[in-house]
Amino acid sequence: MTESSHDPEPRQPFKTLRFADSIEPAMNFTNCPIDAVRPTHPVLRPPSFTTVAGTRWLGRALRKISIRAIVPLGLLVLSVIVGDSSTCLAGTVDELSDRDPVVARLSAPMKAIVDGVSFRDAVNQIASRAGVNIWISRNVDPTAKVEIGPLGPTGFAAIEQLAASRNCVAHLIAGVVLVGPAGWVDDTTAGVLNRAPKPPAIADVTWPVLSTPQQALAAAGEAAPTNDALPYDLWPATTWTQIDRAVAIELVKRQFPTAPAKQPVARRYRSKDIEEVRKAIQQNDPKARVRVVDGALEVRAASAAHRVAAATMMRLSKPKPGADEPTFSLKVTTSARNALNQLCAAADRKCEIAPSAVEACDHEISIEEKDISLTELIKRVAAQVGVKATWTNKSVVFEKL
Repeated sequence: MTESSHDPEPRQPFKTLRFADSIEPAMNFTNCPIDAVRPTHPVLRPPSFTTVAGTRWLGRALRKISIRAIVPLGLLVLSVIVGDSSTCLAGTVDELSDRDPVVARLSAPMKAIVDGVSFRDAVNQIASRAGVNIWISRNVDPTAKVEIGPLGPTGFAAIEQLAASRNCVAHLIAGVVLVGPAGWVDDTTAGVLNRAPKPPAIADVTWPVLSTPQQALAAAGEAAPTNDALPYDLWPATTWTQIDRAVAIELVKRQFPTAPAKQPVARRYRSKDIEEVRKAIQQNDPKARVRVVDGALEVRAASAAHRVAAATMMRLSKPKPGADEPTFSLKVTTSARNALNQLCAAADRKCEIAPSAVEACDHEISIEEKDISLTELIKRVAAQVGVKATWTNKSVVFEKL
């Protein structure tokens, strides 16, 4: 349909929007990268939709395009109006929302016992179960054995507890959970939030075991070598799923000393408990600038205050109705007595070992189970040493079979 010749306003240029024809299916979660669907041309930016001129412009543009193009354009318009970046699976870098799928997964019920494994393996186990990316500071000993008992009641709480066992903290930024000393986490957060703005390039980023930092930087998407090569080191295999490449590059570089962040950084928060989030921020940073705009809390504050805000949101976020009951994972080599004591504590029961089962429960066991009920896990541990478990309201009694 041609535009009416009586329209008094000049036409605005219009560029056809094309989308990727297909997405490669991820047959292997860790080794099959998926490129984010995004326009092959710059996103069309019309005049403000709140003005009459802008409304007329949009109406004329819609009349000029085919029916097939209306749906994708409508999605883009909605994205501009509400500020939603849902197409980025890694989440919006500058905004944290309790509707973010990553927040939902980290806030879902989870309990685990990972004693006997290394710190890195323990953190990776929890992150894998929660389906989130993880980045551990190289200043933390990854080989230290974990011996802290039951973790939970959520995935993020479990990671926080593991971090605290090494005098570290945890923080979610841009779809990645950082684990390390508070100063490193806060400086890395500032680096990510203050990075040079550019359109997101979402991809899977992976490098093999024994990669150097420079090789990790290339895998993250650094187009050309930096002027100053990163120090030599050998890193473990790493996979980040659906991460903004600019964020990945920043994370790699932040493993090495940089100037500490002194200026406050900005971030938005969307939460049903927005007042609790505001209170947590202002308690941590009394000088923080906080205001509510379109239902979101816009905050300019020290990085540490943003870390506290995110932790508050995780604690207050409620899983959706009908969420599964918590399951447990256990990978440990220890005595059956120790394992049963910890599992019973997780069940809020006293562990009672009958005289007939004392010798059996002192035997060492090696067990690796994932995502099973607590009742079944206790049953399997007991079976390894030939004892049976009897549940009561206040205890679990173990007797020789």
